[in-house]
Amino acid sequence: MKITLGPIPFLWDKERILSFYKEIADSPASVVYIGEVVCSKRSVLGIKTLSTIAQILKDAGKEVVISTFGLVTNKAELDFIESLHELPFPVEANNPGTLNIFTDGAHMNDSLTKGHENQWDKNVPPILGLFTDVEPSPFVDRRGFPTPPEGFSGEPSSASHSRRDLIGGPHLAVYNAPTAQFFHKTGITRLVFMPELERRAIETISQSIPSCEKEIIVFGNLPLAFSWRCYTARAVNLSKTNCAIVCKNYPDGMPLETMDGMSLFNINGTQLISSRKVCMVEQIEIIRKIGIENIRIIPQIQNTTDIIDIFSKVTEGTMSGQEALEILKLYAPEGISNGWFYGKPGWEYVEKDPAEVGAGHSPQSYIQDDLR
Repeated sequence: MKITLGPIPFLWDKERILSFYKEIADSPASVVYIGEVVCSKRSVLGIKTLSTIAQILKDAGKEVVISTFGLVTNKAELDFIESLHELPFPVEANNPGTLNIFTDGAHMNDSLTKGHENQWDKNVPPILGLFTDVEPSPFVDRRGFPTPPEGFSGEPSSASHSRRDLIGGPHLAVYNAPTAQFFHKTGITRLVFMPELERRAIETISQSIPSCEKEIIVFGNLPLAFSWRCYTARAVNLSKTNCAIVCKNYPDGMPLETMDGMSLFNINGTQLISSRKVCMVEQIEIIRKIGIENIRIIPQIQNTTDIIDIFSKVTEGTMSGQEALEILKLYAPEGISNGWFYGKPGWEYVEKDPAEVGAGHSPQSYIQDDLR
């Protein structure tokens, strides 16, 4: 099992970023994702800086992956993503609209049309198949759920190949097996699960793409949503156009509470992230058993290398999950969560694995005292 470090979601100054990755170079992380995912106005991580950071990490024996925008809103952003071809590293695609850039165009088109020439044009998209006044699509079953096209095994064909290793990031929003199979066939060799999936969905998707590596976020603020608008600029009465890069004042995001005073989200520019940090350290063995080879930690302004060390010790068996949990709570002042993995509200933390509780029993969850 490899420990990976996701891209920095926040805007830090360049010197802080460089010193951060020099620390990471000496950490037990095997794979390091670098690059800007949230906003193109955060121009700190240009090609030259990315190249410098990548070389530092590569020299330290790390696998380096270049992450790309989750939301693409104009041609300049698309051109920047395309320019990342200059860097000889695998790429994490976070927007389906960029897949053609990093795969053979014919490869992508082949995935869409092979064996179904002239059908995609005349048949309604799967979601429309739910309506009764349109002809049912061959790509949905009687319940309206998507099904893979006939003859579509989910495995890459021998005639198709990617131009470089391509990782499907969590923002691709893969909810089911047919979607995972489709992306795998376009050339994705590793899939990072989106945070809202529960265990059964993760298992189903994993089994549907056995030759594709899988990765799951195990610690950090969960990425939840993007918006064309900038939440941070709006919160301080600035427009997105003249934002003054105000998000640099919030290196861990801007806390956002409900009207009842519950800390629920963090505002991070155009991105909404969870306030509580997901913590799956007690579920490492479950994750291993369901075939996930990579566990991702999301960077934070402090203690990231300590968190990596703790997960490394747990995966090596030199520290128990319970012991690690008590330490990791100290790095999550707003609390920890893992609810989605168990089909519970995402902000809850489930203490025990249902398998340990026994069939037919509900997992035990708790709400921290300050929320009761």
